[in-house]
Amino acid sequence: MKTVFRLIGFYLLFLLAACNLPLAADSPTPEINGKVNTWLDAPLDGDQIPLAAYEIVFHANAPAGLKGVELQINQETIPLSGLPIGQVMSEIRYTWLPAAPGVYIIHARTIDQNNQQDEGSTVQIEVITDATATLIATEVPVEPTVTATLTATTTVTITPPPEGLLAGLTVQPKQLVVGNCGENQVGFTIQVNDPVNIKNVLLFVRLRDANSGEQTGWNTGFAMNPGTQSGVFSYQVSTANLPENNRFDSAFLEYQFVGTGASGEVVKRSPTFGDVNLTKCGFNPPLITLNPPQITLMPVFTLTVPTPTPTISPPK
Repeated sequence: MKTVFRLIGFYLLFLLAACNLPLAADSPTPEINGKVNTWLDAPLDGDQIPLAAYEIVFHANAPAGLKGVELQINQETIPLSGLPIGQVMSEIRYTWLPAAPGVYIIHARTIDQNNQQDEGSTVQIEVITDATATLIATEVPVEPTVTATLTATTTVTITPPPEGLLAGLTVQPKQLVVGNCGENQVGFTIQVNDPVNIKNVLLFVRLRDANSGEQTGWNTGFAMNPGTQSGVFSYQVSTANLPENNRFDSAFLEYQFVGTGASGEVVKRSPTFGDVNLTKCGFNPPLITLNPPQITLMPVFTLTVPTPTPTISPPK
Protein backbone atom coordinates (compact mmCIF):
# COMPACT_ATOMS: atom_id res chain seq x y z
CA MET A 1 0.00 0.00 0.00
CA LYS A 2 2.85 2.36 0.84
CA THR A 3 4.31 1.66 -2.58
CA VAL A 4 1.05 2.73 -4.26
CA PHE A 5 0.98 6.04 -2.35
CA ARG A 6 4.57 6.70 -3.30
CA LEU A 7 3.79 6.16 -6.98
CA ILE A 8 0.82 8.52 -6.77
CA GLY A 9 3.01 11.14 -5.09
CA PHE A 10 5.68 10.94 -7.80
CA TYR A 11 2.96 11.28 -10.49
CA LEU A 12 1.52 14.42 -8.86
CA LEU A 13 4.99 15.97 -8.61
CA PHE A 14 5.53 15.25 -12.31
CA LEU A 15 2.26 16.97 -13.25
CA LEU A 16 3.12 20.05 -11.19
CA ALA A 17 6.52 20.31 -12.87
CA ALA A 18 4.98 19.99 -16.32
CA CYS A 19 2.52 22.83 -15.62
CA ASN A 20 5.40 25.18 -14.82
CA LEU A 21 7.26 24.55 -18.15
CA PRO A 22 7.60 27.73 -20.35
CA LEU A 23 6.00 28.03 -23.83
CA ALA A 24 8.13 27.27 -26.89
CA ALA A 25 10.23 30.25 -27.95
CA ASP A 26 9.27 30.02 -31.64
CA SER A 27 5.48 30.06 -31.15
CA PRO A 28 3.94 32.11 -33.99
CA THR A 29 1.00 33.33 -31.89
CA PRO A 30 1.70 36.73 -30.25
CA GLU A 31 0.89 37.37 -26.61
CA ILE A 32 -2.62 38.76 -26.26
CA ASN A 33 -3.12 39.15 -22.49
CA GLY A 34 -6.63 40.62 -22.93
CA LYS A 35 -5.39 43.78 -24.66
CA VAL A 36 -6.00 45.29 -28.09
CA ASN A 37 -3.38 43.80 -30.34
CA THR A 38 -2.50 43.73 -34.08
CA TRP A 39 0.02 41.69 -36.01
CA LEU A 40 0.81 41.46 -39.72
CA ASP A 41 0.87 37.97 -41.21
CA ALA A 42 1.84 38.99 -44.74
CA PRO A 43 4.06 40.54 -45.80
CA LEU A 44 6.76 40.25 -43.17
CA ASP A 45 9.43 42.81 -42.44
CA GLY A 46 12.18 42.73 -45.08
CA ASP A 47 10.15 40.88 -47.71
CA GLN A 48 10.68 41.49 -51.41
CA ILE A 49 7.53 41.15 -53.45
CA PRO A 50 6.99 41.46 -57.22
CA LEU A 51 5.26 44.39 -58.89
CA ALA A 52 1.88 42.64 -59.03
CA ALA A 53 -1.30 42.19 -57.02
CA TYR A 54 -0.49 41.12 -53.45
CA GLU A 55 -2.79 40.21 -50.54
CA ILE A 56 -1.96 41.91 -47.24
CA VAL A 57 -3.10 39.79 -44.27
CA PHE A 58 -3.20 40.88 -40.61
CA HIS A 59 -5.02 39.90 -37.40
CA ALA A 60 -6.90 42.22 -35.09
CA ASN A 61 -7.56 41.23 -31.46
CA ALA A 62 -10.18 43.38 -29.69
CA PRO A 63 -11.38 41.86 -26.37
CA ALA A 64 -14.19 44.44 -26.15
CA GLY A 65 -15.21 43.74 -29.73
CA LEU A 66 -13.85 45.16 -32.97
CA LYS A 67 -14.84 48.72 -33.81
CA GLY A 68 -12.40 49.35 -36.64
CA VAL A 69 -8.92 48.89 -38.04
CA GLU A 70 -6.46 51.20 -39.72
CA LEU A 71 -4.25 50.14 -42.62
CA GLN A 72 -1.64 52.55 -43.97
CA ILE A 73 0.81 52.16 -46.85
CA ASN A 74 3.51 54.84 -46.84
CA GLN A 75 1.30 56.88 -44.45
CA GLU A 76 -1.65 56.76 -46.85
CA THR A 77 -4.77 55.36 -45.18
CA ILE A 78 -6.45 52.57 -47.13
CA PRO A 79 -10.27 52.44 -46.85
CA LEU A 80 -11.50 48.97 -45.85
CA SER A 81 -15.03 47.63 -46.00
CA GLY A 82 -16.83 44.53 -44.74
CA LEU A 83 -15.08 44.49 -41.35
CA PRO A 84 -16.42 41.97 -38.76
CA ILE A 85 -17.57 44.65 -36.31
CA GLY A 86 -17.98 43.37 -32.73
CA GLN A 87 -15.84 40.28 -33.26
CA VAL A 88 -13.01 39.66 -30.79
CA MET A 89 -10.45 37.98 -33.07
CA SER A 90 -10.56 38.97 -36.75
CA GLU A 91 -8.49 38.22 -39.83
CA ILE A 92 -8.36 41.15 -42.27
CA ARG A 93 -7.33 40.74 -45.91
CA TYR A 94 -6.69 43.46 -48.50
CA THR A 95 -5.50 42.98 -52.09
CA TRP A 96 -2.93 45.63 -52.88
CA LEU A 97 -1.57 46.59 -56.31
CA PRO A 98 1.69 48.55 -55.91
CA ALA A 99 1.92 51.56 -58.20
CA ALA A 100 5.67 51.25 -58.85
CA PRO A 101 8.81 49.51 -57.62
CA GLY A 102 10.33 50.87 -54.42
CA VAL A 103 10.39 50.67 -50.62
CA TYR A 104 7.03 50.66 -48.82
CA ILE A 105 6.11 50.85 -45.12
CA ILE A 106 2.92 49.02 -44.17
CA HIS A 107 1.26 49.75 -40.82
CA ALA A 108 -1.88 48.20 -39.28
CA ARG A 109 -3.61 48.77 -35.93
CA THR A 110 -6.87 47.86 -34.15
CA ILE A 111 -9.58 49.89 -32.37
CA ASP A 112 -12.09 48.22 -30.04
CA GLN A 113 -15.58 49.22 -28.91
CA ASN A 114 -14.09 51.15 -25.96
CA ASN A 115 -11.97 53.21 -28.39
CA GLN A 116 -8.87 51.47 -27.09
CA GLN A 117 -6.17 50.99 -29.72
CA ASP A 118 -2.71 49.55 -29.86
CA GLU A 119 0.47 50.91 -31.38
CA GLY A 120 -0.06 48.55 -34.29
CA SER A 121 2.27 46.44 -36.36
CA THR A 122 4.70 47.89 -38.94
CA VAL A 123 6.82 46.23 -41.63
CA GLN A 124 9.10 47.59 -44.33
CA ILE A 125 9.17 45.79 -47.66
CA GLU A 126 10.53 46.31 -51.16
CA VAL A 127 8.57 45.99 -54.38
CA ILE A 128 10.78 44.90 -57.28
CA THR A 129 10.26 44.07 -60.93
CA ASP A 130 12.39 40.93 -60.76
CA ALA A 131 10.20 37.84 -61.00
CA THR A 132 12.48 36.00 -58.52
CA ALA A 133 11.45 38.14 -55.54
CA THR A 134 12.06 36.59 -52.12
CA LEU A 135 8.79 35.99 -50.32
CA ILE A 136 8.63 34.93 -46.70
CA ALA A 137 4.84 35.08 -46.53
CA THR A 138 2.47 33.21 -48.80
CA GLU A 139 1.45 35.14 -51.89
CA VAL A 140 -1.99 35.21 -53.39
CA PRO A 141 -1.70 33.39 -56.73
CA VAL A 142 -2.31 35.72 -59.65
CA GLU A 143 -2.94 34.35 -63.09
CA PRO A 144 -0.46 35.84 -65.53
CA THR A 145 -1.81 37.94 -68.35
CA VAL A 146 -0.26 37.27 -71.73
CA THR A 147 -0.58 40.07 -74.23
CA ALA A 148 0.32 39.28 -77.81
CA THR A 149 1.57 42.22 -79.84
CA LEU A 150 1.39 41.88 -83.60
CA THR A 151 3.43 44.36 -85.57
CA ALA A 152 2.65 44.72 -89.24
CA THR A 153 4.77 46.91 -91.45
CA THR A 154 2.98 48.28 -94.48
CA THR A 155 4.48 50.75 -96.89
CA VAL A 156 1.84 52.98 -98.44
CA THR A 157 2.75 55.47 -101.12
CA ILE A 158 0.20 58.26 -101.41
CA THR A 159 0.33 60.43 -104.51
CA PRO A 160 -1.51 63.70 -103.93
CA PRO A 161 -3.80 64.86 -106.72
CA PRO A 162 -2.25 67.42 -109.09
CA GLU A 163 -2.90 71.08 -108.50
CA GLY A 164 -5.91 72.53 -110.26
CA LEU A 165 -9.24 71.10 -111.26
CA LEU A 166 -8.71 69.96 -114.82
CA ALA A 167 -6.70 67.07 -116.16
CA GLY A 168 -8.19 67.44 -119.65
CA LEU A 169 -10.47 69.82 -121.57
CA THR A 170 -12.14 69.63 -124.99
CA VAL A 171 -14.30 72.46 -126.42
CA GLN A 172 -15.89 72.18 -129.89
CA PRO A 173 -16.59 74.24 -131.97
CA LYS A 174 -14.81 77.53 -131.30
CA GLN A 175 -16.98 79.64 -133.68
CA LEU A 176 -20.67 80.17 -132.78
CA VAL A 177 -23.58 82.27 -133.98
CA VAL A 178 -26.71 83.54 -132.26
CA GLY A 179 -29.58 82.35 -134.43
CA ASN A 180 -30.06 79.64 -137.03
CA CYS A 181 -27.56 80.74 -139.63
CA GLY A 182 -24.71 78.57 -138.40
CA GLU A 183 -23.32 76.51 -135.54
CA ASN A 184 -25.19 77.55 -132.39
CA GLN A 185 -24.17 74.83 -129.90
CA VAL A 186 -20.85 74.19 -128.20
CA GLY A 187 -19.82 71.02 -126.38
CA PHE A 188 -17.61 70.89 -123.26
CA THR A 189 -15.90 67.69 -122.04
CA ILE A 190 -13.52 67.70 -119.07
CA GLN A 191 -11.48 65.25 -116.99
CA VAL A 192 -10.96 66.25 -113.34
CA ASN A 193 -7.73 65.64 -111.42
CA ASP A 194 -9.35 64.42 -108.20
CA PRO A 195 -12.34 62.17 -108.97
CA VAL A 196 -12.33 60.79 -105.41
CA ASN A 197 -13.28 64.12 -103.84
CA ILE A 198 -14.93 65.88 -106.79
CA LYS A 199 -18.39 64.40 -107.27
CA ASN A 200 -20.05 67.11 -109.40
CA VAL A 201 -18.99 69.93 -111.73
CA LEU A 202 -20.82 73.20 -112.50
CA LEU A 203 -20.21 75.14 -115.75
CA PHE A 204 -20.51 78.94 -115.55
CA VAL A 205 -20.62 81.14 -118.70
CA ARG A 206 -20.77 84.83 -119.62
CA LEU A 207 -20.15 87.05 -122.68
CA ARG A 208 -17.48 89.71 -123.21
CA ASP A 209 -17.86 92.30 -125.98
CA ALA A 210 -15.10 91.90 -128.55
CA ASN A 211 -14.76 95.68 -129.03
CA SER A 212 -15.33 97.37 -125.66
CA GLY A 213 -14.54 94.50 -123.28
CA GLU A 214 -17.90 95.00 -121.55
CA GLN A 215 -19.21 91.86 -119.82
CA THR A 216 -22.52 90.26 -118.98
CA GLY A 217 -23.08 88.61 -115.61
CA TRP A 218 -22.35 84.93 -114.99
CA ASN A 219 -25.21 82.50 -115.41
CA THR A 220 -26.41 80.44 -112.42
CA GLY A 221 -24.37 77.43 -113.55
CA PHE A 222 -25.04 74.35 -115.67
CA ALA A 223 -24.74 70.99 -113.89
CA MET A 224 -22.47 68.92 -116.12
CA ASN A 225 -23.35 65.31 -116.87
CA PRO A 226 -21.04 62.61 -115.43
CA GLY A 227 -19.64 60.21 -117.99
CA THR A 228 -19.17 56.46 -117.82
CA GLN A 229 -15.49 56.97 -116.98
CA SER A 230 -14.67 58.19 -113.48
CA GLY A 231 -13.93 61.90 -113.34
CA VAL A 232 -15.27 62.72 -116.82
CA PHE A 233 -18.07 65.30 -117.24
CA SER A 234 -19.68 66.83 -120.33
CA TYR A 235 -22.31 69.41 -121.29
CA GLN A 236 -23.79 70.92 -124.47
CA VAL A 237 -24.59 74.66 -124.38
CA SER A 238 -26.89 76.36 -126.89
CA THR A 239 -26.31 80.04 -127.71
CA ALA A 240 -30.01 80.59 -127.00
CA ASN A 241 -29.29 79.78 -123.32
CA LEU A 242 -26.43 82.24 -122.95
CA PRO A 243 -27.05 85.28 -120.72
CA GLU A 244 -28.00 88.38 -122.79
CA ASN A 245 -27.03 86.59 -125.99
CA ASN A 246 -28.28 89.46 -128.23
CA ARG A 247 -26.45 92.21 -126.37
CA PHE A 248 -23.25 92.21 -128.41
CA ASP A 249 -22.76 91.92 -132.17
CA SER A 250 -19.47 90.13 -131.64
CA ALA A 251 -18.33 88.64 -128.35
CA PHE A 252 -16.15 86.07 -126.64
CA LEU A 253 -17.78 83.26 -124.68
CA GLU A 254 -16.01 83.04 -121.31
CA TYR A 255 -16.45 79.92 -119.14
CA GLN A 256 -15.27 78.43 -115.85
CA PHE A 257 -15.65 74.99 -114.19
CA VAL A 258 -16.27 74.55 -110.43
CA GLY A 259 -15.81 71.11 -108.83
CA THR A 260 -17.92 70.30 -105.75
CA GLY A 261 -17.85 67.51 -103.18
CA ALA A 262 -20.52 65.08 -102.04
CA SER A 263 -22.10 67.71 -99.76
CA GLY A 264 -22.03 70.46 -102.38
CA GLU A 265 -18.95 72.20 -100.98
CA VAL A 266 -16.56 73.81 -103.47
CA VAL A 267 -13.40 71.72 -103.84
CA LYS A 268 -11.58 73.35 -106.77
CA ARG A 269 -12.10 75.92 -109.55
CA SER A 270 -10.61 76.12 -113.01
CA PRO A 271 -9.21 79.29 -114.59
CA THR A 272 -11.58 81.41 -116.71
CA PHE A 273 -11.28 80.62 -120.42
CA GLY A 274 -12.38 82.89 -123.32
CA ASP A 275 -11.42 81.18 -126.58
CA VAL A 276 -14.89 80.74 -128.13
CA ASN A 277 -16.10 83.46 -130.58
CA LEU A 278 -19.77 84.42 -130.86
CA THR A 279 -21.47 86.62 -133.50
CA LYS A 280 -25.04 87.45 -134.45
CA CYS A 281 -26.58 86.11 -137.62
CA GLY A 282 -26.22 88.73 -140.41
CA PHE A 283 -23.50 90.61 -138.60
CA ASN A 284 -20.63 91.48 -140.89
CA PRO A 285 -17.57 92.88 -139.27
CA PRO A 286 -16.51 96.22 -140.80
CA LEU A 287 -14.05 96.02 -143.63
CA ILE A 288 -10.77 97.73 -143.07
CA THR A 289 -9.43 99.44 -146.27
CA LEU A 290 -5.77 100.12 -146.43
CA ASN A 291 -4.80 103.05 -148.70
CA PRO A 292 -1.23 102.67 -149.87
CA PRO A 293 0.88 105.84 -149.51
CA GLN A 294 1.62 107.89 -152.67
CA ILE A 295 5.22 107.72 -153.78
CA THR A 296 6.77 110.43 -156.02
CA LEU A 297 9.70 109.32 -158.13
CA MET A 298 12.40 111.95 -158.59
CA PRO A 299 14.69 111.83 -161.71
CA VAL A 300 18.31 110.88 -161.14
CA PHE A 301 21.01 112.84 -162.99
CA THR A 302 24.57 111.55 -163.56
CA LEU A 303 27.36 114.14 -163.97
CA THR A 304 30.59 113.00 -165.58
CA VAL A 305 33.68 115.17 -165.00
CA PRO A 306 36.67 114.41 -167.29
CA THR A 307 39.97 113.84 -165.54
CA PRO A 308 42.87 115.90 -167.08
CA THR A 309 45.89 113.94 -168.29
CA PRO A 310 49.20 115.41 -167.08
CA THR A 311 51.97 116.13 -169.69
CA ILE A 312 55.44 114.98 -168.76
CA SER A 313 58.39 116.62 -170.62
CA PRO A 314 61.54 114.61 -171.05
CA PRO A 315 64.59 115.92 -169.24
CA LYS A 316 66.89 118.23 -171.19
